[in-house]
Amino acid sequence: MVHCSNYCFYSLKSQEMHSNYSQHRIIACGNDLQVTKCPQVPLLNKIWRTEDQTTKSTQLTAETVNSIIESKQIFRTLQLMEELRSAMEEHMDQMADLIHKLSSELRSSLRPAVDNFVGFFHAIDWKEPWLMGLLGFHGLLLIITIFTRKRTNFQMFLFLLALSGVYFAERINRILGKNWKNFATQNYFDPNGVFLSALWSGPLLVISMIILINTLFTLCYLVVRWKRAELRHRARLSQSKED
Repeated sequence: MVHCSNYCFYSLKSQEMHSNYSQHRIIACGNDLQVTKCPQVPLLNKIWRTEDQTTKSTQLTAETVNSIIESKQIFRTLQLMEELRSAMEEHMDQMADLIHKLSSELRSSLRPAVDNFVGFFHAIDWKEPWLMGLLGFHGLLLIITIFTRKRTNFQMFLFLLALSGVYFAERINRILGKNWKNFATQNYFDPNGVFLSALWSGPLLVISMIILINTLFTLCYLVVRWKRAELRHRARLSQSKED
């Protein structure tokens, strides 16, 4: 038998997925064939098993790396949330301190004003006839302002009247300061005009503000009515053109 080149071929002996492999060497020598087992098959099986184990270990390593990355991200997120919570708490503490300081300053600054107002209120004899007449005049003017709120022209007259009273308050204070003995029990009309500003100019300014706000609402209502009338007119014109 003449020796020829050896070619190793591997074939499956069984068609099942988990059956054992049977490998043979086929030696070609002319027309004769001699089949012998190949001694290199166990080595190849060992290499395949090593490659499978390497692939599995690589997959496990990738999963481990991913889990570590996710854990780091979660830890970083929790750390950021903790920093944000601490910053918010610090900000709230600062705001609370600021509000506390502001309220204490307001109380300390308003207390003298309240004490002065209480002293001013108790220093006036409210039973004097001219004081009762003054308060009645302001009440009557306020009632007239409320009941004539839809009469714009009369409201403007009252507005100008109130502003005129504020404008001449200084002269009125000077005149009443010279003649206080004729109608009052004590001199309320000091040169600074505190009493007259509180009981004369203050109520007139309040009534003027009420008239002004009512006039603004009236003007807004007139603008809305005018716009509605304009839209109706345009609708009628368009309808007449279509007809």
